[in-house]
Order: sequence, then structure tokens, then C-alpha cells
Amino acid sequence: MDRTEQFTDSLAGALLFDGEIRDRELQKSMRKEVRVQGFDVFLAGFAKALLAHSRLGPVHVTREAATSFLRAAPPWLQEHAGRLSMVSANDPSELASIARLVLLSVGPEMIQLAWLRSRLHRPDWPITAILHSLSPAPRIRYFFTSALLPMLGRHDAFVCPSRAAKKALENLFFSVPEEIRSCSTIPFEMPVIPFGIDFHEHASIGKEEARRTHGIPSSAVVFLCFGRLAMDKCDLLPLMIAFSQLPKDSGAVLLMAGDDTQLRMGSPLLGLARELGCGDRVQILTDVSRTAKLEIFAAADVFVSPTENTQESFSMTLAEAMASGLPVVTSDWGAHGELVEHGETGFLIPTYLPPVAEPWHMLTLYSGIPQENLISMSTAVDVDHLLHSLQLLLASPDLRERMGREAKRRAAETLDWPVVVGQYDALWLELLERAGAVRAKSGPFACSSFQEVFAGYPTRSLQAEDSVEVNQALGGVARRLPGVLGTSPHFDADLFHQVIATLESEGPTRIDRLVELAAAPRPRSATEVGRHIGRLIKYGVLRVSAGPQEIGR
Repeated sequence: MDRTEQFTDSLAGALLFDGEIRDRELQKSMRKEVRVQGFDVFLAGFAKALLAHSRLGPVHVTREAATSFLRAAPPWLQEHAGRLSMVSANDPSELASIARLVLLSVGPEMIQLAWLRSRLHRPDWPITAILHSLSPAPRIRYFFTSALLPMLGRHDAFVCPSRAAKKALENLFFSVPEEIRSCSTIPFEMPVIPFGIDFHEHASIGKEEARRTHGIPSSAVVFLCFGRLAMDKCDLLPLMIAFSQLPKDSGAVLLMAGDDTQLRMGSPLLGLARELGCGDRVQILTDVSRTAKLEIFAAADVFVSPTENTQESFSMTLAEAMASGLPVVTSDWGAHGELVEHGETGFLIPTYLPPVAEPWHMLTLYSGIPQENLISMSTAVDVDHLLHSLQLLLASPDLRERMGREAKRRAAETLDWPVVVGQYDALWLELLERAGAVRAKSGPFACSSFQEVFAGYPTRSLQAEDSVEVNQALGGVARRLPGVLGTSPHFDADLFHQVIATLESEGPTRIDRLVELAAAPRPRSATEVGRHIGRLIKYGVLRVSAGPQEIGR
């Protein structure tokens, strides 16, 4: 039995994956300017784990999304390519015959999937969405006010990565005035399943080897803070202030690393360290590759994260630190206490919201600085407690070793991707069984098209009976442009060439006939071919046979 067959159980059900399969960390290894956020790390790990470990399959993805990610496919995708099946985003009717299908969104979007199953008369397909970030909170609040919310039910699930995130979502829902809610209670399930990590990847590099690579003395005690270097993600000054109070001859080193494509914080942070008198003991590594990230975690002794932003629903870096066998010093903010047990796998630092006379409302007259950013800028992470925790771990190698060993054990038991995907499989199988008894609440609900909404914008819309032809006056351009236009992930140079070759052979041709002929060499939807015809007309390679003077008649 090959790997694909091993992890696919056709009786269990199939998946429709509404998202791209990409690996931004891998792309950053080749181009430092590629921005990497926590969601990107989660998405790559989740997609890989889904293909490698889930019982459900095949995994259907849209051709439109696949066009983008297959051009720069991560190496691991080739091993699992046999589990992927393509479907058109514009004509998903080919899915209708699948008996057991889970609709999966790697984001909070559920309404468009409710529309899909309504359109295809398949109320028995459960929907699963995954929460990553709680920011911007007003966007999620608007979702809770949607009149379409009753289209969702108890065979659907909005997966939360932590109990703290689930509680915040419930608070958001019940903060909506009852008179404008479309449901009295949240209509779908909200199970808690953590994000996962590749445990073995983080446990594969030796400390001494990693320290030699990055020029870190073997005798140093390395405190690592890793993440996106941006003030809206985490204010690092409290950590620097606490670290600056450690004895200069203690051998302590503070290593700050992560993505720095947004604000270029590396130099300013190093300047702050010099101002605080600890510049010679602070290293800043920016825009590191995945390989470098793994080496940095392996080289560290303690992981520190003084996060205080409302984006947090789960911390990927805390999970990675635990998998690397590091004790963790972190704020007790949000979900951190669900990962780190105070005194056992690290220390939790108290946090305090600022004293304010009036609450900060989610809807304001000023949108220049989101309110959630103002909250994080004003929230305090207790510097004295932070310093005390750093001192304890600096002074005791045995404590570092004991906490790190326990953190690693818990990461292997609860956060390794096979364990996490197993929880998703159990959820999906339960939802599929529950959905088997569901009946449609109504007929398919209407969904306007862009053509309808913007019908008054163009002179007119081209119709199937209109004819087009190659613009002979631009014959040279016709031969050169397809290759240029086809560099977009949403357009195919081969299809451009096929349309031109068909017209050169047939002469002026009705659009419906051209679509049929151009799509013949390999299956393509009429929408896809029409999109390419429109772009060739845009650049004058094709023209409407009636002539410009007759188009408006």
C-alpha cells in the first residue's frame, strides 16, 4: 500500500480545501523580502499534515488556487500530489455527486461555503472553518450579524485553537445587540483544537552544531525571542529593559530574530539595546530562513515572549519552542496559559490592561490606528516578574533542563501534527454523521454576480453570439503577448495561444463556438476561456468582429 492509499479512506469522506497550499518560509529562504507571519507557518504545516495524515480524501482544491501554488510548489507537495483533485471555483457542480464531503476553510469564512452547498442541494455537507487571528475583531462581529448565519447549523464547526479564543468569539457574538442578531445563540459548534507543529523537525538539530553556525559561545545562556518584528505584534522594549538588569558577567545573551520585512526594526532595536547598556549582549537576526530558524531554536536555552496583542488566538512560536525542548517565559496573555504551565514548563508573567475612564469601543470615528493596536500599546507586561523569571532560569541549569524536558514531552503528546490532524478527523467524522440527517432549510439562496451588480458600468457585455477575430493590424503583437500575459498565475499562456491559433484557422468565430474549440485540447471551463478572450481583446490582439462603431447599438 503506498502512502496515498495508507492515509485515504474513501468511506470516511472527502475534503474541499478552500485555500492555497504554500510554504512562505521556504520562499523566504530564496527571497528575504518575502513576508512571513504566523498564519503562513500554520497554513504550510496544516496543509502538509492534512495530506500526510488525514483519513479523509481525496482533497479537492480549486484550479484557480492550484494554478498559483503549483508553479512554486513546495518539495513536500510532490509526495502527496496523488491526493489532490482539481475543481473549478466558478463551476463546482462536479462535486455534487460526492456523498460525504467536508467543506474546509482555513479562515473564518463560512457563508460562501453555505452558499455552495445550498446551490448544489447538498445540506448534508458539513462546513469547518478555522480561526487564526482575532484581529480585526469588528470583521468577525459583522460575520455574527449576517442574515445568512441561520444557514449554518450543528453539523458545522468554527474551530478555535484555544479556549481563550473561543471565549473571545462568544463574547463578540453576545456583544451584538439581541435585536439585530439573526440567531439567539451561535448556530454552529466551536470545538477547540490547537495548531500543530512538526515535532521531529524541531528536535533534529544539536545545540553545539547550531551555536557554531551562528557564532554563539558554548558557555553562553541564550534567551531567545522569535517572531515578527513589529510593534503591533509585540513590544520588545520591556524584555530589553528586564534583560539589561542581568549581570554583565553572567554570560547571558539575548537573541531576537524573525521576519522584519514590514517595519525594518532590526537597527532601531539594536540601538535601544545600546542605550540600555546591553548592546554587546544582544544579537538581532532578521528575515531568517526556516533552516536558520530551526538552528536558532536549537541554539537557545530559554524562550521568551512578552506578547500583549489581541491578534493572538494561539502562539506558534511557543509551540515551536516547546518542541525544541526550551523552557518558556511568556506573558499570561490569552491562550499562553493553555500551553505553558507555570512552574512546570516555564513561567507566566502577569499582564495588566491600562486604567481608562471610558471603554474602547470597537466602532470609532477614527480608523488611523485600530483600537486593538492602542490596547496592546498600553497593556503592561510586569517587568519585575519578567526579570525575576529570567534570573531564576539564568542561575539554574537544572531548572532549565527540567522545564525544557517537560515542555518537549507535552509538545510531542499534544501538538505534533499527526495528533492534531487525528482530532480534526474525529471532528469531521462526527459532523458527517450528524449531517446525514440534515434537510435543506429552504431552496438555494440567491447570490448576485459581478455582471449583475456592475451591469451599468461597461458599454455592454459581450454575448455568446458575438463574433471575434484576430486583429491583423497587430499580428506581431499577437505572437509575442501571450507569453507575457501568461506569467500571471490566473492566466495560461497555452490557452492564449490556443485561442489565437483557433481564430487564425477558423476566421471570425462566435464566442460560444470559440470557447468550445479552445477548451477542446484539455478540459477547461467556459468561464476560464472567456476570461482569456476578454484579456486578449483588452490588449487589441483580438477584436469584436462587429467593429467598434457597432458595439453600442
